[in-house]
Amino acid sequence: MSQNTIAKEYILSLIERYGETVTFFSIAYCPYCFAAKNILTKLQISYKELKIDDDNFPCDKLEVADNLTDGFSVRTFPQIFIGRHHVGGYNELSAIFKDQSLYTVLDENLVDYMREPE
Repeated sequence: MSQNTIAKEYILSLIERYGETVTFFSIAYCPYCFAAKNILTKLQISYKELKIDDDNFPCDKLEVADNLTDGFSVRTFPQIFIGRHHVGGYNELSAIFKDQSLYTVLDENLVDYMREPE
């Protein structure tokens, strides 16, 4: 098994263990994390936030960050997953929200939301 596959499986196991349908890896005082949460809140999407720099986070934060980097080629926060689908960070979430393809991803993963009027 490649390092990339092991890293992905590690992150996906965390999502299944601690997450819900929408899982949000974040760090404190991150303006992009706040902006992404605003989009999810605006659509009334329930999500599980995993704050990797919280003292109560049950895993090693460097291990989580390294596995996000190795498995998904990302180095920034937040990192958002809808089901097992890696959306990306705030920029990616914002882009699919603006072009309305976010609704398709939510529907495919059976996530309840309040659609914004067009």
